[in-house]
Amino acid sequence: MVGMDIETAARNRLGILTIAFNNGVMAGEQNGLLEAVQRYRAADLGGNYADVARALGAWSKRIEHPDAFLPALKEALEVTRSNTPALIECVAKQNFRYSRY
Repeated sequence: MVGMDIETAARNRLGILTIAFNNGVMAGEQNGLLEAVQRYRAADLGGNYADVARALGAWSKRIEHPDAFLPALKEALEVTRSNTPALIECVAKQNFRYSRY
């Protein structure tokens, strides 16, 4: 949730794989932060999680097209075998429809 698991894995040479779904919104907080969402756009969170993971010492790839996912997954799995953490960031369109379960 905050990315520090990536830093911990890099520091301890743990070959974990994280797949992050980035739709550009904090949809889970939308209902509880109505005024902040309306006045300050608190639900809109942009960012490049692949860049953050790389800065924390992990291998990472940002995926913007579905056909790039499987090659990235194969590469990430290979990277984790060398005790390096990996993150695949899957970019999707902004959407507030999501499961609560």
